[in-house]
Amino acid sequence: MSDCPESRPRPGWLVKIMAAKQAALASLTPEELAEAEAVRSERKARAEARRLATVERAKTIFSMFADGRSDIEIAAAVGRESRAVRRFAELRGFTITRSEDSVSRLVPIARACRHPDDGGKP
Repeated sequence: MSDCPESRPRPGWLVKIMAAKQAALASLTPEELAEAEAVRSERKARAEARRLATVERAKTIFSMFADGRSDIEIAAAVGRESRAVRRFAELRGFTITRSEDSVSRLVPIARACRHPDDGGKP
């Protein structure tokens, strides 16, 4: 964990934590260090697998939604409850309705922030 000169400045408490972590790693035996690296690699691989599963789930949900499938059909396909599918889509800017008669598609619209220092202009 080197401190790159082009990176933003770090608070003093964070620098102390990083130094303590480096000192703790330096105090480990080679066997302990190898074990720690193996655990770290395993955790990283599990996190990447979860991320990829989420991406695949999102692709399935949104492609089925685009095909006009109901929330119940989508939920059955991804192995979740319909409520979880609607929440998953909602967190990503889409609304999947429960109605079988109509499918609602909302498009998120970004708004420019108004800052008081620039006279309130976007």
